[in-house]
Amino acid sequence: MIFNDYGLLNLDNFISKKDSHKFTERIFKLRDEGQTWNNDSVSPTADSFYQNNHAVVKDKILKVFHEMMAKEVSLHVGKELVPTYLYGRIYKKGADVFRHTDRPECEYSVTLTLDSSEEDKSWPIFMKGLDDKEYKVEMNAGDAVIYKGQEVEHWRSEKLDKDWQTQLFLHFVDSKGKNAKTVDVERNRIITNDGLHFVDSKVGYGNRRFLNPKTSEDAKKEKLMAQGFDEENAEYVLRGPITWNYHGEEGIDNEICEYYRKKYEKLDLYPALIGGDRIDNDEDSIVDPSIRNVMKDDLRTWQGITAHLVAAAVHANKMIWKFDIDGMCSQSEYLQYKVDGKYEQHEDQEFRVDPDFDYIRKITSLTIINKSNEFEGGKFYIYQNMKKFYPPQEQGDIIVFPSNKMHGCEPVTKGVRHAVVAWLNGPRFK
Repeated sequence: MIFNDYGLLNLDNFISKKDSHKFTERIFKLRDEGQTWNNDSVSPTADSFYQNNHAVVKDKILKVFHEMMAKEVSLHVGKELVPTYLYGRIYKKGADVFRHTDRPECEYSVTLTLDSSEEDKSWPIFMKGLDDKEYKVEMNAGDAVIYKGQEVEHWRSEKLDKDWQTQLFLHFVDSKGKNAKTVDVERNRIITNDGLHFVDSKVGYGNRRFLNPKTSEDAKKEKLMAQGFDEENAEYVLRGPITWNYHGEEGIDNEICEYYRKKYEKLDLYPALIGGDRIDNDEDSIVDPSIRNVMKDDLRTWQGITAHLVAAAVHANKMIWKFDIDGMCSQSEYLQYKVDGKYEQHEDQEFRVDPDFDYIRKITSLTIINKSNEFEGGKFYIYQNMKKFYPPQEQGDIIVFPSNKMHGCEPVTKGVRHAVVAWLNGPRFK
């Protein structure tokens, strides 16, 4: 995992510009209401350390976002994380951040650029990775860096040369690590007129405080199981539309799947690549069967199985996500998984489909074109809330999902799995 090698990971478009602007509006509103803070009793030097800023340390909306991001960040770092505390900052012109590492409560941290008075002028952050190299990271609105706060030195080499910039810091610890004991304390800080204080808490730490012994979701799940759903499928129904599925008669006819399977398996296949950053650049791509062990060939994007996948993706996007897409498919692949064939967890989105980096993959659409009893293993999965979920995936079922969702294919243990995938494109998220 790249994060473990360097202790940091740069993520463009971690959130949309629309959301980053909303968070900025929220932080300025809190400032105008007198709810920002210029000093921190936990870190008395904060005023001199982070020159010229206002800080938000408690807000219910930002707190909910913090909780939600725990799952997302956990996937990137390979640990089950729990939130400790957050900061929303308004840096003013002349602000400076000295070279430092963070407290134990910041074992894993996210710095997220929200907005600034001059969006076209970046205020880069510098970080010293675990490889002892120093990295300059340019960040625009919505971009983030995940880093090991205690181990990775970070700083700004220049003072802020614009009127203001908003930044959000999300801090986490490993739920099973030595710093987990800090969670309960950090999450119970309060602000009074006398300053920042702690309150005693008798509830559990981390996300546990939000779990009731019996929730409405439990009742809904029991009702579905009483109707004949098994536990896994009941959870899938309750989870909501992380994927949009065309199952059974809504999918592709089995006869059509069989026709194209026989046609596609005669193609001149070659090992699938990983890496690379755009459609016209194979120089940085490699074959690595330990990650992706698949034979493939590119398909025409306007006919055959691909045409069904594109039509389904356009429909699903109209019904649920409403992403800005051009309705065009720039790439489709026939994929053949033999025994031990697999694709480890990954995201599709950051693959640029235009040489000028204008467009990226936004929606992934896939199907299996042979019968499920012709192979064993090879189950497609998608992550939500740190758990693998398995959508319906019989022959001809179409699975559509946002390309930035973590997903993969488990190893085939017997037989051959035949699949087709296609991507819909659009401008980068704003």
